[in-house]
Amino acid sequence: TLFEDITFCLMPEPGKKVSKTKRFQGTVDDIEPDFLRELKALLPSLLGPKKMSAKTIDGTRVKGKEFVDDFSVYFKNFKENDSIQAQTLVQSMIENGQRKSLETSLATYVRSMDALLASDTYIEEDQLAEISKTYYNSAIELHASSKTMGGAEAQERYQGLLKDALDQELEKYKARNLKNKETKEKLNQAEKLRAEEEEAKVQAQREAVEAQMRQQQAEEQRLEEEKARIQAEQEAIEANMKQQEVEKCRIEEERLRMEAEQEKLLLQGKLDEAAKQALEDQRKRIELERDMAEANAQREASERARIEQE
Repeated sequence: TLFEDITFCLMPEPGKKVSKTKRFQGTVDDIEPDFLRELKALLPSLLGPKKMSAKTIDGTRVKGKEFVDDFSVYFKNFKENDSIQAQTLVQSMIENGQRKSLETSLATYVRSMDALLASDTYIEEDQLAEISKTYYNSAIELHASSKTMGGAEAQERYQGLLKDALDQELEKYKARNLKNKETKEKLNQAEKLRAEEEEAKVQAQREAVEAQMRQQQAEEQRLEEEKARIQAEQEAIEANMKQQEVEKCRIEEERLRMEAEQEKLLLQGKLDEAAKQALEDQRKRIELERDMAEANAQREASERARIEQE
């Protein structure tokens, strides 16, 4: 049997208002006192703290949700039928157990497939079909190995329903996989465009740096040329100043010579007034040339100072 321990309790009839009419809505006043008295005696033996234990079906513990589902099936049968037959309750238990086994097997398949295609993962169609087949067979084996009521006929019928549900889920996962592929291609395309834009940006920055370096090199070359030009001008000015110094010395020597010549002529008494005037004119010319030479020297010195400042 599926149950390790079965206990029965005979209860009095709840009353004609409960079992014979459809107007019963669960009102306590409509229930016979004998039934209520025996119910009060029964409940502690079922729900008392010392009596509570995990319920099992064929050695498998029933979870809280499953326990509620079972009672929901019973409530539905009591609500829809005027007279509940034992066969009807057993059939409901069979259907409910088979349905829970189907749902558990299907949930196992769904969890495995969800983990496989998590985070927008794309898998090649052949690989997806192969892996899905493995999960498919595992779900079928899990359902076949479940201990449920109903025998081979119910097991086979619900296994067919499970296969249909698995096929439907597979189609959903195929569509999801294709969507993941499209999403991945879009992301790859966007990443490619971003990489190209980043590469273009880096290239533009590199070209800007190279242009700046070329401009800097050109400026350095211009400064070197300007420095060489100033150096050449400075050397030319120095050479000119030396030449002017030589010229100044020559003029001074000429002046001294003329003065000596003039003194000589005066001493000899042979210098007439015209010669004297000529000598005076020559002396003034020499002094004028000397003054011009000094002015040129000062101008060259000023030019040299300006070049040094540059």
